[in-house]
Amino acid sequence: MNDTTFVSQYIAAWSTTSDEERNKLVDQLYAPDAVFYNEIGEVHGQEAIAAQIKSVNVRDVQNKGIQNHLLGFEKNHNLLNISWQMLAPNNAVVADGASILLLDDTGKIVQDYIFVRPVSQ
Repeated sequence: MNDTTFVSQYIAAWSTTSDEERNKLVDQLYAPDAVFYNEIGEVHGQEAIAAQIKSVNVRDVQNKGIQNHLLGFEKNHNLLNISWQMLAPNNAVVADGASILLLDDTGKIVQDYIFVRPVSQ
């Protein structure tokens, strides 16, 4: 899979409202023993990461109509730096942030660090 497709699928994992599609994407993107880090803590393994993504999706995408929008990405060896925004239904930016992904030798995510910066309304 090329980098552009990989990043698009990463954003899709956070955006899809389908549990089946989200689980499929997590399986494709994350190593079985991957770790996801955010400002609150960390979760370990594909199942826990899928549950974390689902909880954010239900809260923001399904309940508030927020859309995740890719701004761009950079790759340096086995690190990906993905920039993104969260847009309200009126296209106002409600948050922006970055995901720093450490990939293993097979190209799967082993560590996912997410940084969210809320935007004042």
